[in-house]
Amino acid sequence: MIFSIIVPIYNTAKYLPKCLESIKNQRYTDYEVLLVNDGSTDRSGVICNQYVREDNRFHVIHQKNAGQAMARNKGIDEAKGQYLIFVDSDDWIDLNLLSYLYGIIKSNEPDLIVYKIELLSEWKARNAKTLKSDEVKEVELDKKQLWLEYLSKCSIGGWVANKCIKKSIMSMYQLKFPAVGKREDGYLWGQVFQYVDKIILSNFIGYYQVLRYGSLEQKVFSKDSIVSIDVERMKLKYIEKEMPELLNAAYLRYIAAHISILSAMVSDHKEKECKEAYFDCVKCLAENLNVLKSVEGGEALYHQAYFIIEHPARWKMKCTINGINRWLLRGKRLFYAKIIR
Repeated sequence: MIFSIIVPIYNTAKYLPKCLESIKNQRYTDYEVLLVNDGSTDRSGVICNQYVREDNRFHVIHQKNAGQAMARNKGIDEAKGQYLIFVDSDDWIDLNLLSYLYGIIKSNEPDLIVYKIELLSEWKARNAKTLKSDEVKEVELDKKQLWLEYLSKCSIGGWVANKCIKKSIMSMYQLKFPAVGKREDGYLWGQVFQYVDKIILSNFIGYYQVLRYGSLEQKVFSKDSIVSIDVERMKLKYIEKEMPELLNAAYLRYIAAHISILSAMVSDHKEKECKEAYFDCVKCLAENLNVLKSVEGGEALYHQAYFIIEHPARWKMKCTINGINRWLLRGKRLFYAKIIR
């Protein structure tokens, strides 16, 4: 069996059928689907059971709620396919995704395939974008090129949804999703990228992610976000040891993570609630201010860090204004979302 598709599920009954239909109707048919029902209290479990009865490629695991990371890990443990694909239960995949991936696997046998995600919004209806066959391009990367692309561009990203990974690598190095909240994807791929040697990067749009009405009500900042600093620190240590020529790019991402966390924290007025993390971030920026001046490509981050340290009141006011603008935009989107519902 070539593919194991892992779908963690928690209370997404409204969207689950569209997700599962996109998997069931794949042009390529040598695959299994592992539905991990993570303690859903809606009809998600019933829907899973229905698909298992109708199609023997579908298998369901019902478990007590343990979180998305543990649900994905359970799927990894049970998977029998040579390659793993992860699909969130409120998204869907292109009907030709597996056929396309199989063609690459047959001719290249890569450790990892990265394709594109198309972001759609529930409040702004538009057709899902696809590419014509002559528009689809692939490029083969080695490990160094992968890290350079990952650190300096957005074409790879730290998401799990746009990647097809060889299961033997996950098993050999005992790689699993950590239970760190929303940043589990980035944490895992920061490890996976250390062990893959042959990577195919493609512009094929294989995954469709929808920003839902409910997700709009989430805050800009959450305590889970702080984990992103640990993720960037882990990458920085690896790059420093294994690929020192890429150290600048990893260092700038590490600093940028601190600025991003601080800005989100202040925008949502959580700096008092997360006082220790707030001062740790400010301290890091202060300690690295002079270094940023001398690092190639660090000028923009230097000016941001300088503004935070030397003009905290003005910076907080700017963050507050940005937060208000986001709140107003969120309200507008919620209004339109309710209309189309």
